[in-house]
Amino acid sequence: MFSTIIQKIIGTTASKIYSEVGAKQIMIVDGIKSKNYEDKIDTLKITSILKPSNKKTIFYIENEDNLNFETKIKNIIVKGIKLKLIDKESKVVLIFDNGISEEFNIGMLIIEVSRILYRIAKFKLNEFMENEAVLEKLIKIAEDIRNEGREGSKIGTLFVIGDEIELTEYTKPLILNPFFGYPENLRDLFSADLGETIKEYAQLDGAFVINNRGIVISAGTYIDVDTSNIKKYYGWGTKHLAAVAITEKTNSIAILISESGNMIKIFKKGKLILKF
Repeated sequence: MFSTIIQKIIGTTASKIYSEVGAKQIMIVDGIKSKNYEDKIDTLKITSILKPSNKKTIFYIENEDNLNFETKIKNIIVKGIKLKLIDKESKVVLIFDNGISEEFNIGMLIIEVSRILYRIAKFKLNEFMENEAVLEKLIKIAEDIRNEGREGSKIGTLFVIGDEIELTEYTKPLILNPFFGYPENLRDLFSADLGETIKEYAQLDGAFVINNRGIVISAGTYIDVDTSNIKKYYGWGTKHLAAVAITEKTNSIAILISESGNMIKIFKKGKLILKF
């Protein structure tokens, strides 16, 4: 129904906008109805047009009912980055029909891809997580801790996200675990009050351990991995070395808030992937 309208927009408004804002891509999103369920839309078809060559690429993503509009848009951009259709810090004109959200019949967005999202997609930082929003949620909490500190002072802390069974071999408690014994719904990163609790416990020595579903396993945790052979850089402390060591030994991601440099750093496979 909307394909004809979309084609007209491409020929006029979208093409004009892409040149005015310096965009490199026009992406058209069509909802595809399932052949098995007449009223269900379960796939999004994305047509990517690279300007000025007009090179066209088509790809598909699952249209998950439980995801909100913003997350669906972000998933489209992430898939485009993984397919090397979107460059770092590029602008995309994105046109969509009501397949992506029943709240809109048709719409257009101008998206400027952030360096953080680009790196998350390029280095597949979400690849082993059962809930892809976990990393984004932790980054938001880390930014709050970095920006707010506690009682007027900057604090540093470390989050390690991965399979809790695998991580158990390389972790041990420094203190009594404040999260022990609580039901999962109270330890879920997406619980309304947990962010403030994490900010309070960020003052403790040791790391937070979080599983790949976003459930906090422990705080005040010692990363028990040999760091003697890790190359040390100026300004790196024990948390930096622990982040390198644990991500080298396990299939995990480490998010470090550096107290001295007031920066957030993300590690994977023993390497510093992103800092901001």
